[in-house]
Order: sequence, then C-alpha cells, then structure tokens
Amino acid sequence: MREIARAHGCSVAVLYREFRGAGVALRGRDTQAVEGANQIVGAYARGLPMHEICARYKVAKSTEGRLVDEAEGVPRRPSGKPRRVQWDVVEAAVRGGMTAAEAATVGGCSPRQVARLLHRLGWAWDGRRWLPPAAVKGAH
Repeated sequence: MREIARAHGCSVAVLYREFRGAGVALRGRDTQAVEGANQIVGAYARGLPMHEICARYKVAKSTEGRLVDEAEGVPRRPSGKPRRVQWDVVEAAVRGGMTAAEAATVGGCSPRQVARLLHRLGWAWDGRRWLPPAAVKGAH
C-alpha cells in the first residue's frame, strides 16, 4: 500500500480516505477484499480511468459514480449525491437520450428538478420524450 501511495504521490491515509468513501474495503480480516482494493488503488495510481477500473474490477454501479467523482474531485455528501447539482451534466445526459430519472441520477438531483431545469431552458415534453428548444420552435 505504501508503494502505491508513493507512486501516486500521496500518503497512505489519503488513499484510504479516497477509497473508503467509494465503499472499497482497504482494511479488515477479509484478505480477498484487501487484495481487490489494492488492485483498484494500484490501477488508479497507474492512471487508469476510473470507469475502466470499475468495469475491470466489477465495482457496483452505485459505487462507480462515486469512485469516478472522487477521482475527479467532485465533492459529495455522505449519501453519495454530489454537493452541487451538475446542471450541465444533466442537460448533456438528456441530450444524449437519457430519461429525466436517469439524468437525475447522473446529476445528483430529483427527476422533478430535471423537468424544471429543462422547462427553464426551453425544452418541451411531448408525452414520451423531451424535445430540445430548436424542435419546439419549429413545431409552432
């Protein structure tokens, strides 16, 4: 663990804190969990993108977003939601074809907040999907 921390340019305490928040057990009697955590930390230290690490080591989806955000420095609440709603991420998610509920999960807010944001930005709901402002203008 010390070598990994040194390679990553930080202290062991920082590594423990970083990955404990992501739900990765770095200590304990379960040697397999510790081994797995060491592999994850090692991959992170080598500069592997967090989404790849999550796929490779089969990290739970609920943990994945938290791991990625922690790696990228997005501050989160203890519940795992981002401290500030990332509205640009929410809008990009909807543009990419996500539903309001999926976009809410990505951005750390409720589907109702997503709907309010999209209405403010000029999007319209046609009963099945969100239509971007350009499509709304053309409809009138």
